Amino acid sequence: MALFAMDLATRKVEVLGTQPQSSGPWIQQIARNLTGEGGPPACVVESTVL
Repeated sequence: MALFAMDLATRKVEVLGTQPQSSGPWIQQIARNLTGEGGPPACVVESTVL
């Protein structure tokens, strides 16, 4: 599994993380990091592709 972000204005893609097998805790931590649970959000998420 790969987690990536795309800048829609420039279409630049950044790989944020990889995992041979996705697991619940890994996905939950990524969600916490992106949404700012417990602090300010790391980014603005416009859409999610699973």
